Amino acid sequence: MFDTQIRIFGTAILTVSFSSCLALAQTVSPDPESASPDSWHSDSVTYVAGLGDLKQHTSGSLRITADNLVFSTHDAHEQISLKQITSVSIGDERVATGGAAGKVGRKIPLYGIGFATGVVTSKKVDVLTIEYQDVQAGYHGAVFEVPKSQAGIAQQQLAAFAASPHQDADALSCHEAATSNVLLIAPIDESGLQLPAEYRVLLYEQLVTELRKSYTGGTVVRVGDQAAGCPAETLHISVSAFKKGNEKLRSATGPVGLFVGRTSVAFSVRLTDQAGAVVFEKSLKSNKHDDSDSLGVARSAAKSVSKRLTKAKASGFVAAA
Repeated sequence: MFDTQIRIFGTAILTVSFSSCLALAQTVSPDPESASPDSWHSDSVTYVAGLGDLKQHTSGSLRITADNLVFSTHDAHEQISLKQITSVSIGDERVATGGAAGKVGRKIPLYGIGFATGVVTSKKVDVLTIEYQDVQAGYHGAVFEVPKSQAGIAQQQLAAFAASPHQDADALSCHEAATSNVLLIAPIDESGLQLPAEYRVLLYEQLVTELRKSYTGGTVVRVGDQAAGCPAETLHISVSAFKKGNEKLRSATGPVGLFVGRTSVAFSVRLTDQAGAVVFEKSLKSNKHDDSDSLGVARSAAKSVSKRLTKAKASGFVAAA
C-alpha cells in the first residue's frame, strides 16, 4: 500500500513538472506568425549616393521590412520609411570588377611606342533608384547597385508605397520675404529627354553635396523643404543632351577608351533671384571616360557647377542676396 502511494505521488510530481516545463517553453518561444520577415533582401549591394553622410560606393545589404527600406554595413545602418517613398525606378549599369589594374594599365608604356590596353573585367548590375521625402517634405533620392535581376523584384515590393506625387516647379513659388543666403536647388529639368532616373537623382544629390561645401556663409536647401522659408536664390539645371557610354568598351581599348564609349551630359546652369531675374547662366558639358562606371558623370557635372558658381560669385557676376 505504502509503495503504491509513493508511485502515485511520484507520477503526479513528474506530470506537474512536465506540464510546467511545457508551459514555460510555450511562454518563451516566439510566435512564428508574429515575426515580420523581410519581403526582399540582398546581401551584395553597393550604395552609390543619397543617404546623408554615408560613404559612397559602400558595400552592404539592402532589405525591405514591414516599415522601411534598410541599408546596412558593419559600421552603418540607414533606412527610408516606406511611407515617404514617392517613386521607384530600375535600370542597369556595367561596372568594373578588375580593381585598379585597368586604371593603371592604360598608362603603362608598351615597348616605348604606346600604352597597354586596360586589363579590366566587368559585370552588369541592376540599378535601383528610390525617390522619397524627408519629414519636412524635402526631396531626396538614393541609388543602389544590386545583383542582376533583383531590382525588378524590389520595385514590385515597393510599388504599393510609391504613390505620392513628385515635387515640381510649381512648388518653387514663394511670396514671402526672402531668407538671406539660402540657395534652393530646383528639380532637374530633363527638357523632354528620357534621362534615366538614376542619372537625374544622382545629379541632384551630388549638387546638394558639392554646393554645401562651396556655398560658404549660406544654406543649401532641397525643393519642397517646408522649413526652408523663401530662398534668396534658386539654382536651375536643364539637361539638353545625354548619351550613356560603355564602361566595358572604355576599359578594354586602352588610350582609345578616352575617346570612345564615353558617357556625356550637356546642360545649362541658371541662377535666379527671388523675383525670377537671372543673375548667372552658363552652358556646360561633362564627360565620363575613365574606367569607373558611367554613373560618375553626375558627380563630375556637379563639381563643374560648383566650381563655376564659386568663381562667378568671387568675380561679382553673381550677387548673393
